[in-house]
Amino acid sequence: MSGNYKNKKIFVIGPPRGGFTLLISVVNLLYHYHGFQKDETQQTVNKFIPFVGKFFDKSISNYFKDYNVNCDDIFFSKKFQDIMGGPKWIDPENMNMACIRKYFGIDGLNDFTFVIYLPKFALDYHEVVHSHYNPIAWTSDPYYKDYNKLASIRNPIDIIHSAVHSINALTSEYILRRLPNADVDNIREEMALYKLTDINFLEGLVSPLLKYLKDFVQVKDQFVYTMKWEDLLAQPEKTILEIAGSCDMDITKELANGIWKRLDRRNLIQDYPHHFRKGVVGDWKNNITNSHLEIFKRHGFEELLVEFGYGKIEYFDEKKYTPTQKKIEQHLKKGEPYQHNLDETLFTFAFQKSNFTSSRFQFKTDFPRVGGVKIERSTFKDEKLLEGFTNKIGKTVATITDFLNDIRDIKLNRQQDETSAFEELEGKYHEVFSRELSSEEIKTYKDSFGSLNQNTVPVLLESRRDYNIVRIGNRVYGVPQSLGPMELDKQNINSIPEILVGETIKEVRDLIDT
Repeated sequence: MSGNYKNKKIFVIGPPRGGFTLLISVVNLLYHYHGFQKDETQQTVNKFIPFVGKFFDKSISNYFKDYNVNCDDIFFSKKFQDIMGGPKWIDPENMNMACIRKYFGIDGLNDFTFVIYLPKFALDYHEVVHSHYNPIAWTSDPYYKDYNKLASIRNPIDIIHSAVHSINALTSEYILRRLPNADVDNIREEMALYKLTDINFLEGLVSPLLKYLKDFVQVKDQFVYTMKWEDLLAQPEKTILEIAGSCDMDITKELANGIWKRLDRRNLIQDYPHHFRKGVVGDWKNNITNSHLEIFKRHGFEELLVEFGYGKIEYFDEKKYTPTQKKIEQHLKKGEPYQHNLDETLFTFAFQKSNFTSSRFQFKTDFPRVGGVKIERSTFKDEKLLEGFTNKIGKTVATITDFLNDIRDIKLNRQQDETSAFEELEGKYHEVFSRELSSEEIKTYKDSFGSLNQNTVPVLLESRRDYNIVRIGNRVYGVPQSLGPMELDKQNINSIPEILVGETIKEVRDLIDT
């Protein structure tokens, strides 16, 4: 190891299913190996993110409980219950805010996606800040000027092919709970056959990927390294060494190989096991047909394929089509999408509602933002229930934003007595958090503040009557001035009977005044 890595900041961008999660995982392991840390202010903010995440999740579950929705019918995966879980991007209307997308479903009522808005500094809760969206915004934002920026890419045709076979978090949870004995490979194939034979659907996948890639080309020179998914699979040691070198990290070949052994063919998103599908370079050639290639060429993919080193589109010899290609091509020629045999709720949950653009499908999208929440796309059948959800959770997320901003402001302002400021902050939000959380969860809240107060350097808070009120760690002391000068941090002050002890300034003031 060399250099001072303490506060190194790293950002990763890449399209979904474009080697993005693999690159993040490599960088995360490098991050921990080198002992990187967030700065003190971010570490303090990060202490409270799991707690506000619990507040967020309980607010949602309590809302539906109040409306007598059977909790067994709710599908909201652990990935999205985590307040920081989900695709992220910078709010184009307020560059100080970040957007995080969540997926939510209720069996029998369909599903919706919603976006929560949090201060963008919360994104540094992750070791590596990451996003699928808008590379131009990230490279032009002064806030991220000092971040080492890396990107991932994969053959765009293969990205589309992977997308049609993907099983999202909502669908994965549904399979686990409703169809535990289902043949998951068959589910993938049924979904893929439908998606590859519905031209409207396929073009809905192409448009957002095309926009991302064109935007990335404009700023790709501002990234210190762009990892090709195919290179990582074919030459993992060489690629991991290059990733490390791009961020001035010294590692050995042995470490690079050790990192790959931890990642190779593993499911890197543990909360939903069906996300993982073994990636094989060139596997798309078994399912994509010339009709698809024509669509890709018409949309301008060929130029991008050349740009990223994948070469021009080459058409297949249709006489050598696989049985799957033949089946797909038959449906395309007839203009009749494949009729899947899937559970209708599963199909609804599995239908892409993000990274997808099409006006030909019946999503409702005209929802206003309320507080810290906006419904993005919905097929939900109960609009009143959805409106109430937005109103309540919008307030919840707005409260979380205020709380995190207050935490950060205390650290940035470098107040002489941070402990008193945090003490006041704890009281300020205690009531609103208590409305949703149990007494045990509120104890965790109080303990989080207590853990901030482990500083043993005495801090003079004020003088009152004949006492100096001093804080040491998480205790407040009333020290009689008659005792004269004392090195309070070097003696057992609890053994001095004249010294008053309390949990708060108010308690000690009251003891002095009695």
